[in-house]
Amino acid sequence: MKMGEYIIVGLLAMQATVQPLGAGVDSLKSKLDSLIASRAEYELRMRMVQKKIDSLGTVIDGREARRAGVSIESTARMSTGLLAEANGASEKISEIPHGTKMVVTGAQGSYFRVVCQGRTGYVIYWDMNLNDELRKLINVSKREYDSDEQKEIRRKAEEKRVAKRDSERTAEEERQRQLELTARWIKTGSANVRNGPGEKSKIIGHIVMGEKVYVEETKGNWATVVMAEGSSLERTEIEEGTKDWVNTSVLSKEPVSPPSEADIRRGKYCRAHPETSGAFRQAILKGQIAIGMTTDMLIASWGFPEDINRTVMAGLVSEQWVYGKGVYVYLDNGVVTSWQD
Repeated sequence: MKMGEYIIVGLLAMQATVQPLGAGVDSLKSKLDSLIASRAEYELRMRMVQKKIDSLGTVIDGREARRAGVSIESTARMSTGLLAEANGASEKISEIPHGTKMVVTGAQGSYFRVVCQGRTGYVIYWDMNLNDELRKLINVSKREYDSDEQKEIRRKAEEKRVAKRDSERTAEEERQRQLELTARWIKTGSANVRNGPGEKSKIIGHIVMGEKVYVEETKGNWATVVMAEGSSLERTEIEEGTKDWVNTSVLSKEPVSPPSEADIRRGKYCRAHPETSGAFRQAILKGQIAIGMTTDMLIASWGFPEDINRTVMAGLVSEQWVYGKGVYVYLDNGVVTSWQD
């Protein structure tokens, strides 16, 4: 064969091979187009089916909600999860896309109980679009709901508070116990309170018999004291930064009965009139009277009379003070001259 004949034979062979291959590609293209069309039809049908399912789910959700006694429609404000229980650590039942409709059937703590797509679960309230009804429902729920965790937190807080209170009470009781060990009572009619230890220290006040004081420190026969609550301490001078000193001889370790009103009156008079002579002073403090006492001294010692009978003469005012039960005191010009009992 000549060269030209070989070439012709080769070309004829190639043409015979390519013609079947082209027919196969066309067949594949046809099948692919058919599949694409089938898929589009399938997706369209699926969307129609899904709409029917959603519609049926809404009906079911409404029935479930009505059965629960609460039925408030809402939608998901954002994509969220439907939880099995009303807590963040609960198992997620399903995903709820943004805008999904659901029906609220109740609330527990910060979670709504909802029926969504035929399933019942819980959704955190801030993932939902709220209306006034839902806001009211969740506010009441958050106030009334008490989770075990919250109870435990409060229980521990209460235990801590009680322990602290008991500790403070114990410390206070111990402080009071220690303080009471230093308690003393004034056992004389009236004790001088000075600004330092020693008779030469200035008198800055007086405290009467029966008053309770607490001893802070002692120095020889002198002690600094703190007055008990309700003290009747009468200060004659106030000096900042000074302590109250009393002689330990006026202190008793045992309670002393407080003085009567008459004793208090007598002590006040004597303190207010230091110029009163010793005899009159002693008589007043003992509740006695003496010839030569003034009306003020008589009142300090015996108090006011029940009645006064007065006789006025030239240069003389004579008075009879009646103290009852046949007791009479006679005064001339305001001075005791005699008495009758």
